[in-house]
Amino acid sequence: MKRLSSVLPKLVTHNQHASVRGRHISEATLIANELVDNRRKCKKPGLMFKQDIEKAFDNVSWECMFGVMERLGFPNKWQQWIKGDLCSPMTSVLVNGEAYGYFRASKGVRQGDPLSPGLFVLVMDVLSFMISKLRGVNGISGFFMDENSGRGEVTHLLFADDSLIFCDASADQVPNLLATLVCLQSVTGLKINLDKSMMFTVGDVPEPSFLAAIFGCNWSSEPTKYLGLPLGDRPNSISIWNPVISKYHNRLQGWRSRFLSLGARIVLNQSILNSLSVYHFSLLKAPKTVLNTMEKIQRKFLWCGEQQESKFHLIRWDTCKASKQRGGLGVVDLESFNMALLGKWLWKYATERDSWWRQLIGVKYASTVSEWKTKKSVEGFSSSVWANISKVGELFWQGASIEPGSGSAVSLWHDVWIPGVLLDSSFPRAAAAAAHPDASLLDSFSRSGDDLVCEISFSMSLRGGAEFERVGCIEKVIANSHRITNSPSRMVWNPNADCMFSVRSFYRFLVDGKFDGNENFKYKSIWKSMIPTKICGFLWLVWHKKILNLDNLKKRGMQLASRCVLCYKNEESINHIMVECPYTRRVWDEVLRNITCPDLSSGDITSIIDHYGPNIEGVEVWFAACVIHAICWFVWKERNQRIFQESCCPPFTVIRKITRNIVHWMVAHKKIDEQQGARFIQDRFRSWGATVG
Repeated sequence: MKRLSSVLPKLVTHNQHASVRGRHISEATLIANELVDNRRKCKKPGLMFKQDIEKAFDNVSWECMFGVMERLGFPNKWQQWIKGDLCSPMTSVLVNGEAYGYFRASKGVRQGDPLSPGLFVLVMDVLSFMISKLRGVNGISGFFMDENSGRGEVTHLLFADDSLIFCDASADQVPNLLATLVCLQSVTGLKINLDKSMMFTVGDVPEPSFLAAIFGCNWSSEPTKYLGLPLGDRPNSISIWNPVISKYHNRLQGWRSRFLSLGARIVLNQSILNSLSVYHFSLLKAPKTVLNTMEKIQRKFLWCGEQQESKFHLIRWDTCKASKQRGGLGVVDLESFNMALLGKWLWKYATERDSWWRQLIGVKYASTVSEWKTKKSVEGFSSSVWANISKVGELFWQGASIEPGSGSAVSLWHDVWIPGVLLDSSFPRAAAAAAHPDASLLDSFSRSGDDLVCEISFSMSLRGGAEFERVGCIEKVIANSHRITNSPSRMVWNPNADCMFSVRSFYRFLVDGKFDGNENFKYKSIWKSMIPTKICGFLWLVWHKKILNLDNLKKRGMQLASRCVLCYKNEESINHIMVECPYTRRVWDEVLRNITCPDLSSGDITSIIDHYGPNIEGVEVWFAACVIHAICWFVWKERNQRIFQESCCPPFTVIRKITRNIVHWMVAHKKIDEQQGARFIQDRFRSWGATVG
């Protein structure tokens, strides 16, 4: 499989985006949207055909497949290996529950075989060859990225068996296309179901019903979907995001949310909800209304569980979005996540110079002053898809820059070759007065003996000493920031040590500047301990002092008696119930006899939780941290038991629960085995005697 995948990019035409290394599914959707957008703006009618292929893998003709491999130069030995892989399996049919006879297949590639996708795209490349030949005799004309110049023509796009064919709205071209598909069926064995195929019109197409009748399929003028993303619709339209929002609701309805703890909802929120929007976010900019709706679902699920219930939202949502290292929950900020995914396109445009999609986008949007980015989007000039991608550029170039190398491929004024500095924006008046505004960085240097001297010429005089000082400042910045080398220019992503871009890094770059959080939070003290996730969520609330004790409920406007139910003496503040209460102090006193624990005299539960935060290493420290966390958890459970179940337990019963659960946690994390568990606890709490049972 590795050997086949290594040669597919050289063999398969660039129209195919499936199973070919270096090509991505969203590239096909981007190209399709740009083609449709340009076709509409030039007011030239056109047609798109989506074909449905029946059981594509099962009907592949082996004769065709090996003929293609022969023409592409695959050696005989390789072909024999593939024949052995396809011909050796035996198939049986169940008759009345019993296998009856065995036979060998005569066509098709097997589902689940890692070789099958690569072999299938070789066969589907026959379609690309046929359409290319048809285009060569003017039997079909595709859509252009630039209709005026006739550059960037695309006749079809493929993703495995998903095909999208473009042509003019002409009664001459439709029969030619139909004949090509009939020929494809006879050669490859693939069966095209015209009843499920569809013709889509672009622009004002005359007599679309007549054209669809020639092809033998249905037709529509409405926007459609291609590879799961909208095609021909306005990306800013809220309606195209309804499927994503529905998925949010449907996925949550499949869980009994009311029975999930806060910790479980945190995990579910991060692992499932965020993944539902990745595919759409990777190409489309979500409107603010959609983002607000999705975040409302997230908030409701995190704090209430059931969407119909209404409960207190205990901590500000911006705090929840901060990273766990800064006292938040790491809940994904959807707007920043969307921008980070779109920013990847800007990196790909700057680095993938030879890729087909980049060349096509360059036909329509290439900048005249920079090789590294596209034109600034103008309303009505570019499609909403690429316009929204290009709007991320301002934030993207705050983290990205160009390592100039020789400087010949870098624009002095219009490229970010000094990290975080664009001379065109930093010195706009000087840039406007420059004699050569499109000059490269190399052009701004001249040799004086053995030294390189920076000189910038201006076409108009600069008035005032301040402007001359700014020019001197520019030349000084250039001289101090650039060293001429013989290496080629390259893109670098400054937030990463390896200078390579990643969506995660860009997202973190955006979020860290947006949600500060609390730098004093000891991340390891809660999230890197051995306790269950539900207790981690509880301790996170305790650290922020936001658990719903009586004191906090009164602050939220509820009329309640705030007497502590453990001691019936003092008001129930968080520090009181966790540290100062006589009942809780008895539990702490037993612990303090046996392990090293922080000083409780401050009465601050936050500092107690943070005590082991920087050094959660080694079994003994793990154990001590678990004891502290377990005390907070089981004291809180005892408090709730007294309020809601009207039953109480003495302190030593709570201690027994603590020891029993600590053993389970440490065994689960493989710090100790089950046989060592009881002995481990007894050695450290001998004074408890029978309480360890």
